[in-house]
Amino acid sequence: MLAWWAYHDPAQGLWDNDTVLEVEHIYARKRAEVEPLRDRSDLEALGNKALLEKRVNIRAADYRLSDKRKYYEGFVDGNGRAREGTRNVELLGIVRSKTDFTEEDIVDRTNDIIDSFVDFMGSNGLIG
Repeated sequence: MLAWWAYHDPAQGLWDNDTVLEVEHIYARKRAEVEPLRDRSDLEALGNKALLEKRVNIRAADYRLSDKRKYYEGFVDGNGRAREGTRNVELLGIVRSKTDFTEEDIVDRTNDIIDSFVDFMGSNGLIG
């Protein structure tokens, strides 16, 4: 489902075949320990997950969205070495348009993903 969601956006380019993708929790698990969600199940909701390159996920894992921006967009480290960001167009859009990713965002994004998928299935004659 996360792959379908990423590629439903025509702007999403293909990842290289050797790219290792992982499931990213946009609202980080560590953050939820400090700032618990009202509904704990939202942490594992579809709307809180996205595909992210492993090399980026390792660095961005436990941060708030405002801190993840640097890892998602890419940066130059203290040694002057460029660290490439993600190629996930949606995640880049999220960090460029929001200062935080909240529980309401999780719920809204979950609904958007499910509604879009159901519409896709219907428009392709796969459901009645």
